Amino acid sequence: MRRQLAALLVVALVAVAGCAGGSAPATDDGASSGDQIYQTPLDTGTVVDAHASALTDAGSYTMESTVAQSLANSTQRAETTGVVRGNAASGALFLRTQSPRGQTVAVYTDGNGTAYERRAAGNRSQVRDASGRAPTADQYASSIVRPFIDLFNFTYTGTTTENGDTVAVYEADGVADLNTSSQAFANRDPESVEAAAATLHIRDDGVVTSLQSNTTFAQQNRSQTTAVNYTFSDIGSTEVTQPDWASDAATTATSQPSTTTPTTANATTTANASA
Repeated sequence: MRRQLAALLVVALVAVAGCAGGSAPATDDGASSGDQIYQTPLDTGTVVDAHASALTDAGSYTMESTVAQSLANSTQRAETTGVVRGNAASGALFLRTQSPRGQTVAVYTDGNGTAYERRAAGNRSQVRDASGRAPTADQYASSIVRPFIDLFNFTYTGTTTENGDTVAVYEADGVADLNTSSQAFANRDPESVEAAAATLHIRDDGVVTSLQSNTTFAQQNRSQTTAVNYTFSDIGSTEVTQPDWASDAATTATSQPSTTTPTTANATTTANASA
């Protein structure tokens, strides 16, 4: 169940293929901001650990995501959006996703094992106890970066300016940079891959600030493209607060007899503003 909750914003990564390699941090201790801080091919563990450590040191972060799927010669576009606010110091996390059909899923955890999940569609919603199954803020941040690096074989290409910071740019370009044996490739046919590209932006403190990919597969004689975009921002200045629906669920839980462990609390609302 924890993996299911942690994967709420990674759902479309199974449509993206990739590759992982071995690396070590660059040996140039005097590297200026944006210089190559990792040798390539990237070592997943090294990058993920540095990313999580830097966020913990900063204290908090906001992550926004967009996953869009489209078919060739069609105006139809399915887009899933999400936002995550995490306190990497305490582990508290709030995440919310919205599907193309308007359904929303939200999760809040206090970082100490207590968590609640809210699913809403239209004017109906349901809140469930997810205690012990939701990821903490640092676990979630790692769960986003790890599969992305495993999926692509990145090469350092230089620097760029992002939100006033100079960041190192790592890119993967072409089907040859895919690892079709990656778990994230799922059961897709390697021969169905038509195009692939990905980009990472990494600050010199180790924070991966941007992850983007575009992958095209042949599907039933049509080309389907999946575009994934994740950004980490407001690092050190994000506030994570418990939403009202989680507070209400916690109050309900504590008011139950000690012999009863509530697992579901249903609520009908006229709007989903509190999601």
